[in-house]
Amino acid sequence: MDKKTVVVGFSGGVDSAVTALLLKEQGYDVRCLHLTSAAMYCCEDNIEAAKRSTDELGLELSIFNRDDLFVRDVCEPFADDYINGETPNPCVRCNKNFKFAALYEYCRLRKLDAIATGHYAANRFCAEANTNLFFSVESNDQSYMLSRVRPRPEILFPLAGMSKAEVVAYAASRGLSSAERPSSMEICFASPQGGQVEAVEKFAPYEELRFTRGCFVLPDGRRIPHKGTYHYSIGQKSGLGIAVGRKLTVVDIDPDSGDVILADEAPLASAIRVYDFRSYAPFRPDETLKLRLRHSKDFVEGRVEPDGEGEAVIRFTTPVLNPCQGQEAVVYKDYAEGRAVVAVGRIMREGKEFV
Repeated sequence: MDKKTVVVGFSGGVDSAVTALLLKEQGYDVRCLHLTSAAMYCCEDNIEAAKRSTDELGLELSIFNRDDLFVRDVCEPFADDYINGETPNPCVRCNKNFKFAALYEYCRLRKLDAIATGHYAANRFCAEANTNLFFSVESNDQSYMLSRVRPRPEILFPLAGMSKAEVVAYAASRGLSSAERPSSMEICFASPQGGQVEAVEKFAPYEELRFTRGCFVLPDGRRIPHKGTYHYSIGQKSGLGIAVGRKLTVVDIDPDSGDVILADEAPLASAIRVYDFRSYAPFRPDETLKLRLRHSKDFVEGRVEPDGEGEAVIRFTTPVLNPCQGQEAVVYKDYAEGRAVVAVGRIMREGKEFV
């Protein structure tokens, strides 16, 4: 019988290297695809790391440079979101619009059987849910990052059930140099020092940046000029660049006026509204579901009420600290097969209900 063929999204890091190695050891005919763009920070170093890693594994490597798609579908929307007062998660958009789009295309054109990535998530068939994306391991699950990618049966996540420490140890035991490679950055198109400010200033039109200037609004009503709304995020306490004798928290960003509202404490929200809402599996509006409001946050509980117009209201069982507009609210439901992603929506500035 012919070997099944699979293409692995290959960054050159330890996760993709172990993914490829596991599939090779399972008998797959493995090809590796490295996606790059001149807009990525240290892109040449990443290419060299991918070449070195595939040489160690004895695998074929293809390199796709898609500057046009990466800038259009990831970088520029990221900058636009910050200009509009949101704090987006670039990895969610990149996975949907760039990485998986390219992997699907490569798989289709070469008539391969499957695609695989080094994400910490699980792809399981669940007849009751009619969905496939499941939560993996608590310490490093990435199902949040994949919430806009509807898994197909041909997607493989070989690292499902493994922790990061186990993956690194496995790579080291096989003598892979990627075991020593540091983890990737969340914003791969800006330097670690520059962060979102550098990215926004690089990809947003200058005339739009000018209109983000405004004022901090302090709890006592005082107004202090700031550098531009895109420098700040909901919940931010440090790095505000003002001295008022105590730490204040960003609780709202108004992109129209340029006001950045500060308070002594973040308010608690009992409900939020989300847009660009997508449902993958059935659930009832009165059903208590699990939610993640940010990749790094713990699960909370609440009810999800779709309005049929691409938006939904989420009512929390217990009020939560002010959710950040622009982040994804990922909805999970527990089944016998595990905890599955059943819906996702983007948190809006409007529609928050505070206690």
